[in-house]
Amino acid sequence: MNDNDANMRTQPKTALLFEYIKSSSNSTSSIATEYYAIGYIIHGNCCVHSDCRSFDIPEQCLYILERGRHIIENKPDCNGMFEQVVLHLDESDISADVVSEAEDSRLDNVVMGAVVENLTLEELADRCFVSVSTFKRHFRKRYSMPPHQWFIIRKLDLAYRMILATDVPVTEIARLCGFTNSSHFIAAFKRRYDTTPALLRRNHRIGSKGNTK
Repeated sequence: MNDNDANMRTQPKTALLFEYIKSSSNSTSSIATEYYAIGYIIHGNCCVHSDCRSFDIPEQCLYILERGRHIIENKPDCNGMFEQVVLHLDESDISADVVSEAEDSRLDNVVMGAVVENLTLEELADRCFVSVSTFKRHFRKRYSMPPHQWFIIRKLDLAYRMILATDVPVTEIARLCGFTNSSHFIAAFKRRYDTTPALLRRNHRIGSKGNTK
């Protein structure tokens, strides 16, 4: 087994905090982030208040929370449902390098915001205001792997947490995490974790029930 194979089989670090928020009425929640957090609205919409600014997030949209405390006003959709997931990241999930440099900070922001998007290299490079060749070189230097591999790993890590923390169907999790084909998602998931999403969820619930006895 080479280093890449070992990396692909590594489970996501349990130190990351995953939040699943569900409500059937207007509500307010407070989220504190140590580094960055990625939020995704499944149903409904919300208004995020951070420091002295506020911004609205519509349904099925991704947003990024920077370090600090944020107040989120949750508003259900026409069916009376609000549902979102928030994945907290720390610096080690983005890079082991120093994050204070302008180019590295811009790259971090771009790739975090694009985790569940299926952007081309050209689109990613445009967001970083660099050429494709420069983007690829900078990306490999910063994350020690090519963009495609990095994004697949991050998508699967996010899916792993959603499977354990929510009742969202596997096909919907695949879509939310940026996989356009659920069969390809399940195959990639099994290669990385040596189990299928359905089996992981079932075993996790069996184990949870056993621990409550």
